[in-house]
Amino acid sequence: MSNQKRVFILLRSLDVFGGTEIQTLNLAKALIASGYEVALVLYFEVEPQLKSFFEDEGIQLKQLNIDSSKGLGRTFSEITGFLKKEKPDIVHIQYMNPGLIPILAAKWASVPIIIGQIHQPATYYKTLHKLFVKIADKMCDYFMSVSLNTQKSWFQKEFLYQVGQPFERNFTIYNSLYNIFKPNEALLLEKRNAKRIELAVVGRLRWEKGQIFALESFVGVCKKHDNVHLHLVGVGPDEAFLMEKCQELGIADKVTFHGQLAPAKLNEFYNNIHLVIVPSRFEAFGLTAIEAMYFETPIIATNVDGLKEVVREGVDGFLVEFGKNEILTERINLLIENPQMRIDMGIACRKRVEDNFSYEKYNLIIKDFYSRL
Repeated sequence: MSNQKRVFILLRSLDVFGGTEIQTLNLAKALIASGYEVALVLYFEVEPQLKSFFEDEGIQLKQLNIDSSKGLGRTFSEITGFLKKEKPDIVHIQYMNPGLIPILAAKWASVPIIIGQIHQPATYYKTLHKLFVKIADKMCDYFMSVSLNTQKSWFQKEFLYQVGQPFERNFTIYNSLYNIFKPNEALLLEKRNAKRIELAVVGRLRWEKGQIFALESFVGVCKKHDNVHLHLVGVGPDEAFLMEKCQELGIADKVTFHGQLAPAKLNEFYNNIHLVIVPSRFEAFGLTAIEAMYFETPIIATNVDGLKEVVREGVDGFLVEFGKNEILTERINLLIENPQMRIDMGIACRKRVEDNFSYEKYNLIIKDFYSRL
């Protein structure tokens, strides 16, 4: 019988490839590299292409296929029964809908070590939900956040985990870059002298990602510059609305909707982008920002949550308040008109990611933390 500790990572579903899913993939790969037997346990929907992608990355998937229409009682019962049968040594629960249920199930199944992790700031959540998260924290052996501002928003405290240092049971470990990304050095040099400036917003097309803020601000950019184009990458419920808005604003010929790009395609895409806008209303960390930064691309982001920790004002790009369209327009125009500023910021961006948000650094942190359990 194997002496490997068995770690189950519990996640609601696998239907999009966003920040939580990338962090889950990085976590699983880091644990496997450290010698753990790892499985990703999915309660509900699994998109076939993402299933194949995770399996190709060496991740074992266990699908529970719970019928969520049967209610939370059924969800609790099926997760509990599964954990009692499988007897993992550690569960790492990505805290999201259905909230407390998986943590209660792990407790009921007597899992020896329970780790919770939250991927959203408390910004737009109501008092009852905040109470549930605090209960979840107390029920877990350890509870982690993806940024200090996210941790502070829920728990009114900040603590960044450091390798080899004493740590608290509630702490932050930053998300990391997905290690498939490899900049094309020749293309990075070419884009410094490009005639047309390519801007991008990457993320799910939904209210909290704030694409409308970028579109409205882009109108002022188009009035001043003809050699610009905006790319929107992602899918989501707001796609039709945003397309209509482009028509209404008179910028439809200056905006391209790309849909969801697979990681390899996204890698190619970033090589040719001069400026990325992250216009979120709230953002626990800002994975899109570090992806673009790794390709020497300056960032203009909203001054919220984890983005304030990723982007340094005037060094890696700029931070603006959400809804301040004129200021966002001014910052975009400033970078369009100052190619050397774009180059200098881009170089600083890449170094910041390599020093602070690389997969290699994340791997070391996860290995160190789990070795202490």
